[in-house]
Amino acid sequence: MDITEKYAQRIAEATPLQLVIILHELIIEYINDGASKSDIDKACSFLGELFSSLNMDMPIAEDLANLFLFVNRLLIRAKLTRKDDEKNQLLADGRKIISGLLNSWEELEKNDDLENTIFNNPQQIFAGLTYEKGGKLSEFLDDDPNRGYKV
Repeated sequence: MDITEKYAQRIAEATPLQLVIILHELIIEYINDGASKSDIDKACSFLGELFSSLNMDMPIAEDLANLFLFVNRLLIRAKLTRKDDEKNQLLADGRKIISGLLNSWEELEKNDDLENTIFNNPQQIFAGLTYEKGGKLSEFLDDDPNRGYKV
């Protein structure tokens, strides 16, 4: 079974924070399996996803971007080296950095009041379609720009 297949159900049900955690876990799994160049390429691909999803308006984003770029360079060097000892050390260094970030995200997820501290009176979101008599689709458009969030 492919690594990403193991995560399919979790990904489908994940919150944005859980998706970040899953991406870190996938990077670590592919680094652990880093014997092949394709595994390293997949780890780099997931690093790219994390990098591209950064909100650069946030103060910590630049630091995270630099860490992602550094780990990416380690992985590329590991992919290109022919020395097994050097490759293993580069992969271990990359895994250590991503594992530290993963631990931080997991601690953040444990904070049950996270949503309440970020949002004041968050709106409940319900997904689905409503049909009127005769099978006509009834849609509702909420023009309130606040939508219940007060950040």
